[in-house]
Amino acid sequence: DSFSFQHSTRLHGNPWKCDCHLWYLHDWLLQNSQNVEMLHSVVCESPAYLRQRPVVSVDRDQLLCHLSKEDAADLSSCTLQTSNHTV
Repeated sequence: DSFSFQHSTRLHGNPWKCDCHLWYLHDWLLQNSQNVEMLHSVVCESPAYLRQRPVVSVDRDQLLCHLSKEDAADLSSCTLQTSNHTV
């Protein structure tokens, strides 16, 4: 007889901050939804405009990070790289 193991991940009940740092988890949840317990209970705690929204119902482009003045100052050394010949 062969045993089949089912793995389940429990992520609900945590205060998820839905910003750009959650991109990886957001994508992982979409790809592994069958293995996540109570998938639609994995909800955003912040920011306020996403509060109580299931992470999987949020568009990836809504997962934003806002720069502080200190972070913006560090951008002075950034360089631009063209994509499809546009800047």
